[in-house]
Amino acid sequence: MGGKRDTTRLRSEAELQAQGESLALIRDLLREHGVEPMISDGTLLGALRERDFINWDWDAEMFLFHDEVKNKTGDLLRAFRSSGFKIVRVHRRRKAWKITLRKDGDFEYELRAWSADGEHYVRDGFRIPRRLMEGRREVTLRGETYSAPLRSEEYLEHLYGDWRTPMRSSEKDDYLTEDFRPPETRPHKILHSKLGELRRRWFPDR
Repeated sequence: MGGKRDTTRLRSEAELQAQGESLALIRDLLREHGVEPMISDGTLLGALRERDFINWDWDAEMFLFHDEVKNKTGDLLRAFRSSGFKIVRVHRRRKAWKITLRKDGDFEYELRAWSADGEHYVRDGFRIPRRLMEGRREVTLRGETYSAPLRSEEYLEHLYGDWRTPMRSSEKDDYLTEDFRPPETRPHKILHSKLGELRRRWFPDR
C-alpha cells in the first residue's frame, strides 16, 4: 500500500472479523510450534474494556518469552508465509525480538518476545515487572479464547495508567506510562545523553 497509514480510522465490521480470524490463526500456528502466546497491549485492553478489538487500533499484539522462540524464528516465519501472511518486519536480537505480520489490508499483527532481566521483563526500551507477566488466565475475543497475563488489570495499568478511559491517539507518548517506557530509554533521550558525554569529553572547559 502506498502513502501513510491512517492509524486512527474506524475499522468496519468486516475488517474486525477478518482481524479476529487472522489473530486466531497466528495463535494456532504458534501453538503448533510449542509456543503459547498471550494477547497484550491494546488487544488485551480491547478484550477487557470493549469486549472486542478497539476499532481505531491499527495492530493486534501478542507477547511471547524469548527463551521459547529464540530457536524457532525461521520455522515460525515459514509457517506464517505458508498461511498467507506477509512478513513486514523481523528483529532477532534478544532484547528487541519482534515479528510484524500483515494479511488484512493495513492491519498489522505484532509478536514481541520479552527477556527476563532481574525483577523485570525487558525489550527495546520497555520494562514490565516479572510478577505482571507470569501466570495466565483465559480471555475471550471475538468468540476465540486466548491466554493473557493473570494480573491483566494491573498489567494494563502499568502500561497505560487509566486504561478504562478511551484515548484515540497514535502517539505513544500520549498513552504509555513512564514506568513502562522510561524516558531515559527513548531513542532521542539516549542520543541526547551520548552527545552530552562526547561534548564534555571533547570540550571539558565549556
